[in-house]
Amino acid sequence: MRSCFIEVFSRASVVSQLQMKMEKRKAENLRKAMLLCVAYAANIGGFATLIGTPSNLILPGALDAV
Repeated sequence: MRSCFIEVFSRASVVSQLQMKMEKRKAENLRKAMLLCVAYAANIGGFATLIGTPSNLILPGALDAV
């Protein structure tokens, strides 16, 4: 009876360790995804706004002249 309890307990421990590893991996993947999203959004914001870069400020004046 005691060995059965120990076996069940050790299996539960292994399962909980695997679940913790999976949660840690998911959190790590989420961090990577958020980092890439922020970098991409900052890049798009720099190109898409008139204030983003000096060349973006020149473009509206050049388009008005045409």
